[in-house]
Amino acid sequence: MQAVLAAMFVMAGVMKSTQPKAKLVGRLPWTADFSQGTVRFIGVVEFAAALGLVLPAATGIAPY
Repeated sequence: MQAVLAAMFVMAGVMKSTQPKAKLVGRLPWTADFSQGTVRFIGVVEFAAALGLVLPAATGIAPY
């Protein structure tokens, strides 16, 4: 389940951090209310969340 959630976070994070805001507004109307920098920041945080879900189990630091 963690891997599926991490994959969703990666897809959403990459989409928000790499595409221009004008292209995102069609799919994600809430992005019109925020600046490009804020939308990219949200994408980067989503990508970091994916790493936070996968890395502890992958490295054996905190597998549970």
